[in-house]
Amino acid sequence: MEWILTFPNAFSLAQLIRRSRWLLLPPFEAYRSPERLTRVELLGSGRTVALTLAPDPAGLILSTETRLMGMEAEELSRKIWRALRLGENLTPFLELAATHPVLRSALRQGARFLRGTSLFEDVVKALLLASSPSPAQSGTRKVIWLVERLGHPLASNPTRHAFPTPHQVLQSSALLSELGPDLAPALVRAAELFQHEPESLEGLADSQLPLRTLVDMLDHLFGLNECACSLVMLCLGRYDYIPTDECALRRVSLEWPSGHPVGPAEVRAAFEHWQPWGGLAYWLWNWPPTYPCEPWEGESQHGKDFAN
Repeated sequence: MEWILTFPNAFSLAQLIRRSRWLLLPPFEAYRSPERLTRVELLGSGRTVALTLAPDPAGLILSTETRLMGMEAEELSRKIWRALRLGENLTPFLELAATHPVLRSALRQGARFLRGTSLFEDVVKALLLASSPSPAQSGTRKVIWLVERLGHPLASNPTRHAFPTPHQVLQSSALLSELGPDLAPALVRAAELFQHEPESLEGLADSQLPLRTLVDMLDHLFGLNECACSLVMLCLGRYDYIPTDECALRRVSLEWPSGHPVGPAEVRAAFEHWQPWGGLAYWLWNWPPTYPCEPWEGESQHGKDFAN
């Protein structure tokens, strides 16, 4: 089954894939020749389907192996609209960024970052990716483990799975042994909250709450460390949030003050003039590869066809 999803003129699937290589984690997979993005999704009807997205002059072609009911196709369209951020208007930022040499160069890879089809997925992935200062691949392996161990399998290809639901996370007896005594309780708490209050929590993505109020709320709800908070705020599209985690401190220290230590105030000041797009400017900044920062620098190895 195929249908077309229209998108804004400034959107490019190829650019989004290149920009989001470190976010291409299960249940997403990306491929080249031809360029396409796939995802396994558990629908509200209870069916698990594989969806393929491919560019087309008329929009995005969404295709599935099986025929869907109208409500299922509508649900998938809505989820993909969220994951690709097709509702975001980045024109004001793009016009501003085009005047700056560093950002103008960076924008060749686009300005949109892939996110999950739900805030629950975004929060869980952020917790896993930012769980330790170890190499980024350890966080990637945790995401792969969670999806493959807990998510609904695809009937036509049981090696692929949907992202687990809060209920599936809560039913797992292997979280503690696999993720440890610090991370496992955080995932359980997030799953409990999303299971009991899914609508109010998912509604945070459209919230107009003041920045500080939202950050405090997320910290109270999920106990996010600074790295995880930075990623969740990126996923929420709160581009007025400028990261101040250890990675940000190191990057800014090496980029501008010639290696002298800086604090959160200096990092915010470095991007303040881009507000309300300061956080997006930070994420898009063309940081030299000699400034490795975990856990954000590691690229996903999921979907090896993408690297070919």
